Amino acid sequence: MKFIALFSALFLIGCAPLHQVHNYGTIDLNEKTVTVPRGAYGLEGDVKEVLSELGWKLSVYRGPSVIEGRVNKETKIEAYGTFNTRYSLYVRSIDLFGCFDNSSYVRYNISFVDNKTGSEVFAMAGEGCESMLGEKFKNALLSVSK
Repeated sequence: MKFIALFSALFLIGCAPLHQVHNYGTIDLNEKTVTVPRGAYGLEGDVKEVLSELGWKLSVYRGPSVIEGRVNKETKIEAYGTFNTRYSLYVRSIDLFGCFDNSSYVRYNISFVDNKTGSEVFAMAGEGCESMLGEKFKNALLSVSK
């Protein structure tokens, strides 16, 4: 019986959620537009729901591709993508197993990028029950908002 209790305790400790948030800048709340991943399943859907509740305008596609060039002795043509939003959200998660609340236990990586400067505003990484990560994202987002 002691073995089962010890095993259960070690299992629960090993499954304890792990979350890291790294702040690198601030968000300008005058420009609450963000390009988000498509879809509504899982962590992506939870994060998009938080953004929507906080009044962000969501776009699921970047701006048009641009081709620029110049003609002289040397011709230089450059192609690049543009964005119609100030920020971009990148979400990656892997389902590991189920949690007691029927959500998935996931390992995740979230990055919030400023399209104007090309810099990462904040990043989150870790693992935990998906049902709890929306609130963690909201707290991280609010901590870098000015």
